[in-house]
Amino acid sequence: MNTPGTNNISKEKLQQLLSAINPEAAGDAQQYSDAPEYDWNQPHYFNKVQLNLLKNFAEKTVKQCAENFTKFFNNDFDTIVVSTTQHFADDIFAADSKKDNYYVVFGKKGQPPLGLLSIPLQSAAVWTARLLGSSDSEGEDEKTLSNLEESLLMDTASVLVKAISDTYGDDKIRPGQNITRGLVPLELEPNEEFYKITFSTKKADSEESSQADFIMFSSQLESVAGQCSQDEVKLSPKQNKNAVLNNFHNMPITVKAQLTKINLNFGQIMDMEIGDVLLLDKMAGDPADIIVEEQTLLSGWPAKSGGNYAIVIKEICKNK
Repeated sequence: MNTPGTNNISKEKLQQLLSAINPEAAGDAQQYSDAPEYDWNQPHYFNKVQLNLLKNFAEKTVKQCAENFTKFFNNDFDTIVVSTTQHFADDIFAADSKKDNYYVVFGKKGQPPLGLLSIPLQSAAVWTARLLGSSDSEGEDEKTLSNLEESLLMDTASVLVKAISDTYGDDKIRPGQNITRGLVPLELEPNEEFYKITFSTKKADSEESSQADFIMFSSQLESVAGQCSQDEVKLSPKQNKNAVLNNFHNMPITVKAQLTKINLNFGQIMDMEIGDVLLLDKMAGDPADIIVEEQTLLSGWPAKSGGNYAIVIKEICKNK
């Protein structure tokens, strides 16, 4: 038995619901029962072909980060792509999870920014400790950075942004003049879409690694990913139905349990007092109705469960 709040419904149950509301829709449910999952809560700015191109871009960028770090720190570095993901702004910049991150905006002067470099405090402490000649473990224990350390971190960020510039093929891409902690230095719409490259870097002779993120506006990456052709963008009617059907279980639906209903005039309503008995037009023992979107789909017996009122389903109704 499905409980309230459960986000799961079998295709058989879905077909029964659709059959009660619209028999034709139920036929569609059967026909497209093997449709793929599609999460409406996740951004889908890029298609599969574009995502493959962007993954290649990410790998080249992170490889370039290793070369730049090797020169900057005068040590050999290894870097890997941890993940490449798409996000909405209100997800990726959640204040609670990013409060200790340092942010640096990058792009071309006089034009909209290309994205941001996000550096966790732990990584920032490790990198600045290396520049100051301290061990990595000493850097990790730091809770805040001094003005000198933040200046050094800005130099480190410039080295990473240069990797983006080199891979992007545009030497005019530069970091902004300021670095901020815990505060995203841009005004963003909640549904603004971003492509995030999370990468890890470590000295070749060390097991300790540090992570950071390139967070880039999806709209600014079309020159890398390419624009979809009309054939790639346009979904067929079958694909549209598949996407809708397989996410039907996430759609909120109001379900009402109704014993019965009667018609009274206004005068009768005005004459009612506490303790009056209102006689209904249904016999004691008759089933109650389960109403979904103003249509009676089920009927059953009134009951109790765990101290709450409940309905034991008796039958599925055929469009009363």
